[in-house]
Amino acid sequence: MDRVAAVVIALFVIRAGWDILESGMRVLLDASIDRGTLEMIRSIIEEAPEVVSVKEVVARNSGRYLFVEASLVFRLRDLQRAHASATRIEESIKKEVPAVGRIIIHYEPM
Repeated sequence: MDRVAAVVIALFVIRAGWDILESGMRVLLDASIDRGTLEMIRSIIEEAPEVVSVKEVVARNSGRYLFVEASLVFRLRDLQRAHASATRIEESIKKEVPAVGRIIIHYEPM
């Protein structure tokens, strides 16, 4: 019975060690985030009425934080209004995805 218990405990230790190693490798390699979170961020951006199209949205993990970068086309030509709109989009993303530490939005007019 001791041998069986030792094998079960060893399997738990190996599993926990693998999980720690895997998460550490993601941090060190700047791994990208899961597709579901990326699609949620993209849909939040597309909901903004000023956004004509989303050229690109990329995100990566760095520790427990997510860094997001988006390239957007706005209907706006006024730089102040475009900046205000980008700030609103950033706040919406941070509210829906709390792990986001930094968002960079590149915007251009139609």
